Amino acid sequence: MVSSAYAVDEARRNLGDSEARARLETLLDETTIVAEGSLATLPPTLSLAAKDRPILAAAIYAGATHLITGDRRDFGKLFGRRIGGVLILRPADYFKSRQR
Repeated sequence: MVSSAYAVDEARRNLGDSEARARLETLLDETTIVAEGSLATLPPTLSLAAKDRPILAAAIYAGATHLITGDRRDFGKLFGRRIGGVLILRPADYFKSRQR
């Protein structure tokens, strides 16, 4: 599992309770933090909020196969699409695909 420092900071900001933050910290013990990717790697026509562009760019830069996110508001229109080699999925869809 990989993430970027930017994505980790955003996750920490968005988690409301201390139990969820503790689970995140446990997951981070097994996570490789990768460098931020260049926003220039994103397709110029990609419609994605400025705050989310570095997350996708880092996934592409890291050579990730999947970007797993529960952010329906910003990534919802990209669920099931592959951008820069990265398949964007909701967590439930990712785990369903792994059970096959």
